[in-house]
Amino acid sequence: MVADDLVSYGSLPIPTPTPTPTPEPWFPIYDPFILGDNSNYEVQSTCYEQIISDIEVVRRYLEVRDAYPTKALKHTRVLALSGMTQPTVQLFHDSLAAQTERNPSPIDMYFYSDYKIVRYVDATLAIPLISLSEFTYPSRIVFGDGSFKMEGLNDVIQWMIDNRDKGYFMNLEYLQVTGHKAASHEASTDVESMIAVIVSNLHTMCTDKENFPKLTQMNFNSNAYNEFNDGFDSALRNACNRSETGVSIRAMQYQYHMIQCFLLRILII
Repeated sequence: MVADDLVSYGSLPIPTPTPTPTPEPWFPIYDPFILGDNSNYEVQSTCYEQIISDIEVVRRYLEVRDAYPTKALKHTRVLALSGMTQPTVQLFHDSLAAQTERNPSPIDMYFYSDYKIVRYVDATLAIPLISLSEFTYPSRIVFGDGSFKMEGLNDVIQWMIDNRDKGYFMNLEYLQVTGHKAASHEASTDVESMIAVIVSNLHTMCTDKENFPKLTQMNFNSNAYNEFNDGFDSALRNACNRSETGVSIRAMQYQYHMIQCFLLRILII
């Protein structure tokens, strides 16, 4: 002990205490967001003129995350979005891009339509939503009920193929696109050609163990296969040989209504 480490108290030297740093408490962030849910900002007595817009709610919500550029994304575990539009997905994209530290663990992604306010996940949202994988490196990607049709499904899978060498899908174990009427298509679509492209890309995903090393299951159930007799469901199921690739593909038609309670489902995982 040297003189600088001591303070004088009468004739007795007393060591100078070293402050103990207090660590910041952080916890896993399960990030469910429903566009149009302004319950945190409005009450029953709020005047109509004072109600803020949906996109302003998104901005205020993201401002909180943006205040922690080294913490928010790093501690996020699940990103679940419902009823989104292209402008609001872009706001999420920009917010995630501004984060300076990525989570070393996968951040799973869940995307749903909002039937109450009639906002559907359609083909125009396919690439904006799947491209959030750039920041999340998910183990699970789920597109719940929506209206992708065949074109939207093709866009999602093609984007994944085009960007597979960037490492976004190194953690991916499960991909789901259900309830999107993927067997239906626009009148101008060359159906045979598009089916061939989708099947070929799925086969690539199953066999590319360098860029999809953990992939084991893809679920394309309940996509209006019963309304079309073009063999699309069978083609999807046969895109991969499970015994050879370790990847199974489900593409069956089930008659049930998927209840949209994803927030509860996410929070109890």
